Amino acid sequence: MYETLEALSRESRNRIMARLKQTLAVVPPPLALELPDIVKPDPAWGGKDDPLSLLRVSMMRMKGDLTELEGADAIPWHVSKILEAEGAPMEVAIGSDEGLRSLPWDEAGLSVIDPSGIASESAGVSRALCAVAETGSVVFCSGSANPTTVNFMVKYHFAVIRREQIVPSFEDLWGIIRPRYMEGDRMRAVNIISGPSATADVEATLTVGAHGPCRFELLLIDGQF
Repeated sequence: MYETLEALSRESRNRIMARLKQTLAVVPPPLALELPDIVKPDPAWGGKDDPLSLLRVSMMRMKGDLTELEGADAIPWHVSKILEAEGAPMEVAIGSDEGLRSLPWDEAGLSVIDPSGIASESAGVSRALCAVAETGSVVFCSGSANPTTVNFMVKYHFAVIRREQIVPSFEDLWGIIRPRYMEGDRMRAVNIISGPSATADVEATLTVGAHGPCRFELLLIDGQF
């Protein structure tokens, strides 16, 4: 009886394998697909406003702040004023970015700490790659100069860009990142941040700063930095 069942099982298996081989032997012709050209969408502002004006409105919608400063040396004084008003520790976490670390933090009454020393009330300053006007998003590339830790672990996050680093849309963003990657700047992560951390998971009540910074401010400076 067992031999009969085994023979039937073997026969069924052989039939199944024969059908599979027959099916795989028939290779369908490739589909003739005509892909449309990639069309960049019209600007979100319809050409009526400049990118900076749209960025300001978009960031307000995301509960973020945008401040224009005359130059990089004004950054420490502005950050100091904000932290003093908030009653926060007078210290800022900064990565190995020499441009940021060389600013007159001491003169503004602030001390610079390593990102590894970030605490629950800490502030952080980092350099962004660009800002996207249509969404109010600020883009960061990870690395030791501007580590991701500063983006998400501080309570007060200040991001720095130059005016010419504002791009109209996300299509323009990828046009910046792709050449950098191909040239060897292999960043491990690209962080796109739109406003401070917020969640409405608990009883549909919006809570700002639940999982990250409660304040996110973009500092826009003129000139080279």
